Amino acid sequence: MAARRKMEAVQRPLSPLAPPCSSRGSEALWRTLTPVLAWRRIELRHDVRETLEQVAAEWAARERLRAAGLQVANRLAFVGEPGWGKTVTASALGELLGLPAVKVDVAAVWSSYLGETASNVVRIVDQAEAAGGAVVLFDEFDSLAQSRSTRGDVGELRRVTNAVLQALDQLSPDVIAVACSNLPQAWDAAVWRRFQHVLQLGPPRGTWGEWEREATRRVLVGQLLLDPHAPPDDLRLWMDELEKWQASPADAARLAGDANRRAMTRGWDAITPGIASAVLLHEKRRREVLQRQVGEMLSTGVE
Repeated sequence: MAARRKMEAVQRPLSPLAPPCSSRGSEALWRTLTPVLAWRRIELRHDVRETLEQVAAEWAARERLRAAGLQVANRLAFVGEPGWGKTVTASALGELLGLPAVKVDVAAVWSSYLGETASNVVRIVDQAEAAGGAVVLFDEFDSLAQSRSTRGDVGELRRVTNAVLQALDQLSPDVIAVACSNLPQAWDAAVWRRFQHVLQLGPPRGTWGEWEREATRRVLVGQLLLDPHAPPDDLRLWMDELEKWQASPADAARLAGDANRRAMTRGWDAITPGIASAVLLHEKRRREVLQRQVGEMLSTGVE
């Protein structure tokens, strides 16, 4: 069998960026992301890629822009359904900029002690600046920037949102803040005004067209142990089901991993039609269980 085509991985080593600790010094507030794909191998819509490459151009010219009194666009919002590469894109953006990318541990940021959650947010931004710059990914950003008009809101939530607003306003041009969420409707209205770019990664809920099909197919083909002599119908079986589910690239990668494990544990070096049918049947049953137990939101994909 011919060598399996693999997605191009980033070759340069990445040293972990020392994380700040929580206010009580017990938990690291971020972890360094290792880019898994080179920038040019990330599946992005043309408008998203063009915007992020403009961000990279501005970051490279930040001293010149600053001298001219111009602000670097370094506050980005990624919105979209789970599984469409928000985290992968942020780490690849770090690779493009030559900066480490870190993912904030939201669970560690939150504290039961009054005022400490807001203090942890400030620690994160200050540490990224002190380290000489970084791409800082705030996943599940809705938990840190909840609307201050929410009924029954408590003072601590307001303090956290205010701290986020202040941190964004005072963000160093050496730091790229990326806020990610699949629940952007929960964000405070004032937070939106701080982001120079708001990018949709993947399709809006309920849509799945030619670009989504091709992006998912590329991931599937890149990761499946495919037999180069197999008939095209073998791949069509996969794609028909993925289209029916409006699957994401993350879904395709997960199913490819399942199929590959099944083949390798049987001593085979390619996916047979039988394995493909078994994996797709298992996924159908999985989605039926999710639909019954937790509803449509979780049955659409896995981040």
